[in-house]
Amino acid sequence: MSDGVERIPSVDLEISSRRKEASSGAPTRDEFGEKGRNAKKTEVVLDGGRLQAESAKKLAAVKAFGTGSDVSEMGDEYRSYKARFWVLAIFSLISLVQLTVWGTWGPIVESALVAFPGWGPNTAASFSNWPPLIGILFMLPLSSLVQRIGLRKGVLVSAGLLSAGMLIRCLPVDDLTFTVLCHVGFIMLGFSCCILLPQVGAVVSAWFSPGEGTTAVAVALLMNQLGGVTMYISPLVVRAPGEDVLQEDIRKDIAILMYIHFGMSFLLFVCVLLYFPAGPPSPPSPSSEEEREDFRKSLKDFLSNHQLICLVVAYGVSFGVVGNWLGFMTYSLLEIGIHQEESMGVAISAALSASVTAFIAARLTDRVYGHLKVTVIGLLAASFSFFLWFFFLSTGVIEATLAQVYISVIAAVSLQFSSVPLLLQLCFELSYPIPEGVMGAIATSFFSFVSLVFLLLFLIPDVGYVWVSYALVSSVSLSIVPIIFVEEKHKRTQVDKQGRMSKDR
Repeated sequence: MSDGVERIPSVDLEISSRRKEASSGAPTRDEFGEKGRNAKKTEVVLDGGRLQAESAKKLAAVKAFGTGSDVSEMGDEYRSYKARFWVLAIFSLISLVQLTVWGTWGPIVESALVAFPGWGPNTAASFSNWPPLIGILFMLPLSSLVQRIGLRKGVLVSAGLLSAGMLIRCLPVDDLTFTVLCHVGFIMLGFSCCILLPQVGAVVSAWFSPGEGTTAVAVALLMNQLGGVTMYISPLVVRAPGEDVLQEDIRKDIAILMYIHFGMSFLLFVCVLLYFPAGPPSPPSPSSEEEREDFRKSLKDFLSNHQLICLVVAYGVSFGVVGNWLGFMTYSLLEIGIHQEESMGVAISAALSASVTAFIAARLTDRVYGHLKVTVIGLLAASFSFFLWFFFLSTGVIEATLAQVYISVIAAVSLQFSSVPLLLQLCFELSYPIPEGVMGAIATSFFSFVSLVFLLLFLIPDVGYVWVSYALVSSVSLSIVPIIFVEEKHKRTQVDKQGRMSKDR
């Protein structure tokens, strides 16, 4: 009050405190505030640095995997990578080699019987029974294993088993031991197929955008189908029996064929070992990043879905007979006077045509999506008409000529195989959120069952092979029936559309 100004005690205390802080050299509260602001600025800078570091890591990952042309900017949540083409190519080539070695003996059955006199006419067919038998027993458990260990390890094990199975057939041993090793090799091939083949949907879902899905599935399956072409390199390597061809010559040719098969499988094993990523850095679609059901719940949901069961039955019945027939076409064509060399031409032409037709059908389906059911029924109905023509040729109703056999077989096989990727894609759509690997294993298991039944019929003695024509006509026509009762739904595609719409908002 002495200076005429009323002082507020709290302000006096504040001023006194600041004077003491200043005289003592301690930092004032203003300085503390300034330091706090500076600290916040530092945190912002550090946070920015961390974001830049994370962005740099993502950019490095994208450069390593290769961004597809369909990705316009780094900020996109869903993207495709160029590495997807490498992954699909290696996966598909392993599948091709698997079918190639599965059909080792069918195209050269006449030569094999001369080279190994101890073999009976059904020995070659007995080798080929192992993969479908292994598939029935172990397909589902191995699919569960791949779900746990991941795609990379699963494909690596599959390629390793394939290489080992081909290696043991190259050993210089006596006839009996070679026969046993052939059985062992086909058993290892069976396990290799059980691990790889069901995962085509998992590979496509992990790497490819929805607009590429059906085409990618078709590429993987058609490469397997092209194994029906490469298996016919056997007659090009192994000479047919003749007056100027000795038994020892044929045995040497077969040894060369065994080395070729091992070389192809080992090269692919090395490719997987060097580079086959477990998955891309970012998912290609909303559905591919959604959490899927576990193995046990997937099986339960499948068994309670009658429409899914109908699709799997149609898939197995149609593809299980026609797909296996390509490897044993020589048997049924012999019935109408077409021998090993001519059968090779028919089979190769059918497999090549089927691959091209399947790719075109799949690409058109990706462009105009939503008509899978009617397309599959149309393709199978057309295939049935051409198989009926072949049936009349093989039973003598129509006099068989080589030209008619070419046309009927090529058209029938091409149309039937074109339906296979579409059927599988419809299974994936209807079964979502069951993982594609599990759904693929279920479908392939039933395919293996039908394959085994079909191949076991070749072991029945003294019945000829005209029955094969009845089986072809019946399998394609009967597979249409369960598809009629299926209501086409696109559950997975709907998830992708909703995910992108919510992202745009």
